[in-house]
Amino acid sequence: MSDLLWVGQGDDDKLFVQSGLLEDTIKTSVSVNSFNTNAKGVSCDGTNTPFAGQSTGDGSNTKLYLMSGIIESTIKTSLDLNAVTGTNQTMDVTWDGTNTPWVEDYNPTTPSDNFMYIQSGQFESTIKSSLSLSLGAGGLIYPRGTSCDLDGDMLQNRHAEKQFKMSGQTTNIVKTSISRTSIEASACGISFDGEHTPFVGWTDLKAYYSSGQFTSTLKDSTATVQSPHGCEVSDNNARLGIEGGVFTPTAVIF
Repeated sequence: MSDLLWVGQGDDDKLFVQSGLLEDTIKTSVSVNSFNTNAKGVSCDGTNTPFAGQSTGDGSNTKLYLMSGIIESTIKTSLDLNAVTGTNQTMDVTWDGTNTPWVEDYNPTTPSDNFMYIQSGQFESTIKSSLSLSLGAGGLIYPRGTSCDLDGDMLQNRHAEKQFKMSGQTTNIVKTSISRTSIEASACGISFDGEHTPFVGWTDLKAYYSSGQFTSTLKDSTATVQSPHGCEVSDNNARLGIEGGVFTPTAVIF
């Protein structure tokens, strides 16, 4: 049974492991305030826990972190995103089996041009790809969550309103989308367990489990103990379609 990892914001930012999809039991949690006081997104590579932290000031502490285990207090490595891309805004991070896609938070200085980056490995300074997330006039560009699925497609929450399944990792071609405003006014974070779609929301302070990719059927929901801002399932194999320890996507991964 997969668990749900999520980021909780509050006086003491924490990473949580919620038992099952979704039970009320918190299996473990760890404070990340000593590393970053504005944690945003979290993922899982099957062994360790990547998460994203955004600076509340000049951008000097906007980083990707790789935390040992699921979840421990040891940071194995980190990467300064301000030095690599010049951004001081990051919202969410995921893992595609080889590299680390991540998305910028809404940036008021460039409100119409937020980007998704694919960072080499975990984490090198090489940017393998970057993609403007603008969907054109009226498009929902502000990323609020990202993940990868077994088709090699990117799943995205945008503008806290709508979820998208994008074709591959380097296009703005929308395969399917759905509005979540009838369920949660501020949807953020998104993942995939091989069949269904977990996400979280900070207005009603809940974690949700939605049927398929994507349907309006809500299978389950549970209250969170802090304001949630990113999530990922712990079963990395199911999310990415890994069988026998071999990653075999149906679309090209860098």
